[in-house]
Amino acid sequence: MNNKRILFTILIMSLSLIVLVGLQIYWIENAIKVREANFLSSINQAVSNVVYKLEKIELARQIKNPKYGASPLLLIDSLNKQIVKKLEKESEKSRKGINDSTYDSHGEITVEFFKKKSGQSAKKNEANNDTTLTYNEIGARSLNNSTNYDDDSLKNQYNRSSILGQVIESLINENNKKPIEERLDKNLLDSLIKDEFRNQHINTPYEFGVISGTTEKLCLEKTGKYHNELLNDGLVFNLFPGDIFSSPSYLLIYFPRETQFILSQMWAMLLLSGILILVIIAIFIFNISTIIRQKKLSDIKNDFINNMTHEFKTPISTISLACEALNDNDISQSTLLMHNYIGIISEENKRLGKMAEKILQTAVLDKVLLKVKQEDVDIHRVIEDVLKSMSIVFESRNGTIETKLNATKSIVFGDKVHLTNVIYNLLDNANKYTPNKPKIELVTQNKNDLGIVIQIKDNGIGISRSNQKKIFEKLYRVPTGNRHDVKGFGLGLSYVKVIVEIHGGNITVESELKKGSTFKIYLPLKK
Repeated sequence: MNNKRILFTILIMSLSLIVLVGLQIYWIENAIKVREANFLSSINQAVSNVVYKLEKIELARQIKNPKYGASPLLLIDSLNKQIVKKLEKESEKSRKGINDSTYDSHGEITVEFFKKKSGQSAKKNEANNDTTLTYNEIGARSLNNSTNYDDDSLKNQYNRSSILGQVIESLINENNKKPIEERLDKNLLDSLIKDEFRNQHINTPYEFGVISGTTEKLCLEKTGKYHNELLNDGLVFNLFPGDIFSSPSYLLIYFPRETQFILSQMWAMLLLSGILILVIIAIFIFNISTIIRQKKLSDIKNDFINNMTHEFKTPISTISLACEALNDNDISQSTLLMHNYIGIISEENKRLGKMAEKILQTAVLDKVLLKVKQEDVDIHRVIEDVLKSMSIVFESRNGTIETKLNATKSIVFGDKVHLTNVIYNLLDNANKYTPNKPKIELVTQNKNDLGIVIQIKDNGIGISRSNQKKIFEKLYRVPTGNRHDVKGFGLGLSYVKVIVEIHGGNITVESELKKGSTFKIYLPLKK
């Protein structure tokens, strides 16, 4: 897969992820708005019930107010009952033919009745004008024990009944003119609100306050902790909407944890949505990383094949030329030349064997089938053996190796062959990646008498910070463009890391471009 196809795939997947996450967030926002609307509707219903109950309680308190003696409404009811009795008595007299406009022996009024086809009505003649009074109008009058009633007294009785209604209304209006803080009881109001909220399943802390219609200030608060929040963010409701002729007062309600309460009712949906979003993002990241990793492995594979081709091409070509030379009659007659060419073939064949062995080692490491034969190994002795075998290589390049074997304890429990390969690979890399006159420093020292540290420092080309994390990966080689000045497969450092970790140690690198590199190996001492 080329870079353009990878970028196109990543772009499509990114857009799809953004759309999916956007839709999920949009649905969550809509669900929250619906919950908020339901919450406000429940609050409106609850507060409406509170206001209704408050008016009901106040009306009952007004009727039972001892300041005015007996209840005015009860007085009217008693008066109506008396009038009904008199009407029944006068009606009885009318049916017996009694027509009298005077008062009976008890000093009560006698009203003249006349029968009509349409029914009975009470009448009183007055200067050729008939004043017709219905039953309800008569029932509304109050009776007064006196000896004489004329037309003016009848009018006075009617006016008194009308005035009585006005008096009752004035009593109520007089109470409504009281300051709102005197008309309300904070504990009663809190209890009503709490009960109604409970009925509406609103189980979250709340704060309420009352704005006076006269002072237009908060005159009553539940706790006083949310004064500014009540004024700025509180929900407003009209208190005592029946007060037509007085300035309206308002009930303010604020919920400090409104958002948490609404979200708590949606926790299951929010949790599921969050999990889905995280799963989608995780799958997206996994797919992208897989694509990038596959691309990286493909590049490493191609680089490995190119390097392997160059590595194998040289000894194969040398062997081929040597074989052709041996077929020449002149060379076959010369024993010295023949032995020289046979030696070349043998050396190149060994070289091919070593390269094949490295590749096979990598396959073994992949399958975790590497066998380690552990024994007591003197690291100083291993270092000395490796330096002897590589001395010719360093001399040919006018290089030097300075050794400081400072460790007093150098015996480890491990595989001598593999530990030898570790030291050889590090010194070989130090030599190969130093363009001119390698100058290598090898130092050992103990660490807390628990292990030994082997430090190999060179003056080579160095390794960039970005590549330092990758050099221990299998088949990875620091990019050098199309140049193949340094031979290899990128297997050495990955092999070194595996061997060191099998022995319970670790390896680190410190490097800077054009200033050389320093590799440090820590191996635990034999217990």
